[in-house]
Amino acid sequence: VEGDPALRFSCAQAEGDALTAQEVYAAVNPSVVMVAVAIDEEKASIGTGVILTEDGYVVTNAHVIAGGLSAWVALDTGEVLDAELVGFDSGEDLALLKLVDGQGLPAAQLGDSDMCVVGDQVYAIGNPLGVELRGTLTSGLISAIDRRVTMEGRVMTMLQTTAALNNGNSGGPLINDRGQVIGINTMKMSGGKTATATVEGLGFAVPTRRVVAVINDIMATGAFHGIPSLGIYVGQEMQADSTYQLVIYDVTEDYGAAEAGLLPGDVILAADGTEVHETWELLDLRGRHIVGESMTLTVQRGDQVFDADVMLYAVEE
Repeated sequence: VEGDPALRFSCAQAEGDALTAQEVYAAVNPSVVMVAVAIDEEKASIGTGVILTEDGYVVTNAHVIAGGLSAWVALDTGEVLDAELVGFDSGEDLALLKLVDGQGLPAAQLGDSDMCVVGDQVYAIGNPLGVELRGTLTSGLISAIDRRVTMEGRVMTMLQTTAALNNGNSGGPLINDRGQVIGINTMKMSGGKTATATVEGLGFAVPTRRVVAVINDIMATGAFHGIPSLGIYVGQEMQADSTYQLVIYDVTEDYGAAEAGLLPGDVILAADGTEVHETWELLDLRGRHIVGESMTLTVQRGDQVFDADVMLYAVEE
């Protein structure tokens, strides 16, 4: 089924005080669904998914729906809805579904995985080992950031967590202590080899910054074409009034910023007409675009202020 090209997901910043485990579960569990995929007339695959919109867009793992003939989801209320496939990317192990006749559904909030640090408290909700244990809450810590992990021959950039994950947790949320989804749980590791159901202590999740890039592309085009990049390295420098400004430190050849004539030392004042002072603000606005689109950067160079249309290319990883 075609997605809505006008709909773009983004990562929200954490606000408010930390929640208790009970509050996190109450806030997020209604947005967590069990995904059932018919493989043939006798076999089905069970995983987890997260509702992202009130009308029923759901993200899960690509390996959960792989080889499926049809799919349906069960809400935490027990209601069952058919699901249609919008698209998937095996390399990032993500898939986007659309629930048939979905309306008024409880949507989870996507938090900013770039704000995670090792030691952060996190939670996972899912359906370990299938239907019998659906809606299980586990907890742990962020144990590594930007971990490069090989899964079935693919190298993926992941959040590593100590939260217990098992078969059936695939596609479910990794949640911060503000009740925001900061990753989509994907796999576990044991004895140097990846697997979906092994020992405790080494779980991995796709960080939401990557999730947003993948599902926005799938929503707009039906496929994922890569993580969009401006082709610049930016730092935030404090000014005399204690505010920050974004300064370009380096410009990568053969990317959009170089083509637009941007130079090291240029100051980025705004992106797409919105003022930016910190790196997360620029990343958030970039995350609403897909590869092949352009961002308009308002740049100061000495006494000169000008707009530059920067084409977004796929970053080489």
